[in-house]
Amino acid sequence: MRHTDPPLTTVRQDASVEGRLAAAAQVETIARRRAGTKPEITQVVLPTALVVRDSTATPPAPPPPAGR
Repeated sequence: MRHTDPPLTTVRQDASVEGRLAAAAQVETIARRRAGTKPEITQVVLPTALVVRDSTATPPAPPPPAGR
């Protein structure tokens, strides 16, 4: 099923991995707060993949001038 025309180039991310890591971080934060310790601030870099579609194609040639 096509949703846009042209199909858009996107960045693919694994939402299930993001969800699991976010849930684990939230559980850790809750546990630390209950224990009276400060939650850690962490940075997680997840892999992504560029999905190139037609929106990155060269534009179509302009139509010829009218009347020629």
